[in-house]
Amino acid sequence: MRENPFDSEDFGDLLIEAGQALGLKPRTAADRLAMMQASIFEVAGQLLGEVEAENAELGRRLPIGPQLEGEMRCLRAITHTVIREMVARLAP
Repeated sequence: MRENPFDSEDFGDLLIEAGQALGLKPRTAADRLAMMQASIFEVAGQLLGEVEAENAELGRRLPIGPQLEGEMRCLRAITHTVIREMVARLAP
């Protein structure tokens, strides 16, 4: 069975190789990866804030507050656990 590249410790290096396969120079691929790594968590936080604002508006109009709070707990966990871990794995 073929190894899952997402389980690799060298995931960032694999992404740089993928960039090279697309015609990027290694330094350009590494720079783009670093830019993505630096911004992903911030953008995820912004999206979380947008969902929270939309949910607050929905909660004022509809009696679904508990469901929305459950959704927000799930999204916070994804943002602060899963996304943070994946961003850390992007490092070459």
